[in-house]
Amino acid sequence: MGESKYQIPIDNLQEPFFHISEGLLKIARHFDVPAAGLFYIGDSEVDAAAAGNAGVTFAAYGNRQLAAAYHIDSLGELEEILL
Repeated sequence: MGESKYQIPIDNLQEPFFHISEGLLKIARHFDVPAAGLFYIGDSEVDAAAAGNAGVTFAAYGNRQLAAAYHIDSLGELEEILL
């Protein structure tokens, strides 16, 4: 299977699990958009911290305890948020 134009290799990240924010910034640079132009969905404190560290808008999925710009319980809710 060939690479999609949307796949960004992150094999040069030293510890991908702990450096999600670095991966988000790499994606922003690749597509030449500001980090604030990205939208990240996650369900853990690690996800929330990574988005916050990168300056990315964060939506917490199924976890209302997390600090987030949005809290969603289904992916269907994204249409209203993103459009």
